[in-house]
Amino acid sequence: MKWVIKIWLKQLFGFFWYLIPNIIQHKIHNIYLNKKSVQDVGVYMHYYVTKEEVVEAMNQLNIKNDVLIHSSLMEIGNIQEKHNAFTNYLNENLLKNGKNILSIAIPIKGSSYEYLESITMFELEAPNAMGVMSKYYMNQPNALRSLNPTHSVIALGPLAHYYVDEHHLDNTPFTLKSPYYKLLEQNGCVLMIGA
Repeated sequence: MKWVIKIWLKQLFGFFWYLIPNIIQHKIHNIYLNKKSVQDVGVYMHYYVTKEEVVEAMNQLNIKNDVLIHSSLMEIGNIQEKHNAFTNYLNENLLKNGKNILSIAIPIKGSSYEYLESITMFELEAPNAMGVMSKYYMNQPNALRSLNPTHSVIALGPLAHYYVDEHHLDNTPFTLKSPYYKLLEQNGCVLMIGA
């Protein structure tokens, strides 16, 4: 009998949910996601990762070409030296050896459509919502950012201009003039850190 009541209550909730205006549904959903994110951080922070473990893992990858970074460090745990454990390694082993580092610099979390509706023009100084490593690379003095409102990229290294200068000329964020396509042309790789 209890399972019948649960099914009935679930159906009743679903019915009333669709009566709620979309803007309120969106706010309720964001509250749920924020609460879940806080819970997830609490779980992951129980793990401690040393700088030596980061270096060992990066050495095993043996990255020799240009790299696009997409990261979520909180998914890994409590990292000694935080993002610096990764950025120091990448700077020493890639940038200093003439390779290029790209980092995704999407300005928003959530709906690209809503973001595009809220702006009149995309500027290079737009916020970066892609986490601490992306923000670190964005703040480097020689960093260049592509002009794309939904999927911009930060580039550092000798080919930084090649990667970002034409991104705004593409019809979509990922076609021939995009940093993503050019990374393929250069036999680069995507480095997913905790993502």
